[in-house]
Amino acid sequence: MMRLTSAAIVCLIFLHSIVAESTQKDIIRSQTSQYASTPSTASQCTDANGAISAQCVAIDKTKPFCVSSNCVACISTCDCAFDQYCSSNPNTFKQCVPFSQAGSSCLPFDLSQMQNQKLPNQLKCASIYLDSRNNTVLDHVGVCLEGVCRMCNPWDTSRQMECIGQVILQGHEPGTMNISSGGIHGARLCLTPGVFVTPSSSQWTPSQYFGSPVVVWVTAIVGIVIAIAISTCGTWYQSMRSPYAQ
Repeated sequence: MMRLTSAAIVCLIFLHSIVAESTQKDIIRSQTSQYASTPSTASQCTDANGAISAQCVAIDKTKPFCVSSNCVACISTCDCAFDQYCSSNPNTFKQCVPFSQAGSSCLPFDLSQMQNQKLPNQLKCASIYLDSRNNTVLDHVGVCLEGVCRMCNPWDTSRQMECIGQVILQGHEPGTMNISSGGIHGARLCLTPGVFVTPSSSQWTPSQYFGSPVVVWVTAIVGIVIAIAISTCGTWYQSMRSPYAQ
């Protein structure tokens, strides 16, 4: 009888330990699930809308702006690389994304035609997405030049130089205004065939010097003169050195 009682006690202790361990695992699993479902506030901020935020810079310097209490990478295209734009698409909101349509075939649609869903998007020089009401939204609009989609129009003198720090930009929230400081990536100049370059490197752009016959001929003549001078100097040096070499 004593042996049966001892065995029963051992079994009860063993079952109790199993139940306790299972309960502890359930508690840990519940806590982990609770933390996982809690939204992260690591990228949130409380600074003025559209301003560079000290909070955001401390978290991630690649997302320095505070927009709608969230840290974002850009507030305008001036904050992006020359072949990118600042997106308003909810999936890439305020991120710098490449203008993938650049270089593709296009037709010179106006803005209303670009929003017409009956016209093929692949022939529109624009990045397009649909909003929650299934309306067409133009995320970024390029320029269709000679049937090819370009980032900018080199012949539009009113917008040839952009992001020079004197443009007033509409903020994300209605009624807010931000004076552009030139953006993170700064001033850019639109040159043929429709690409942005830095103003300091514009004279070295092939479209610039190939488009000017005078510059091309001067460059060619200078190059020929330098080549002749080097050849002459080499011949003279060899002739002066040869008696001593013998």
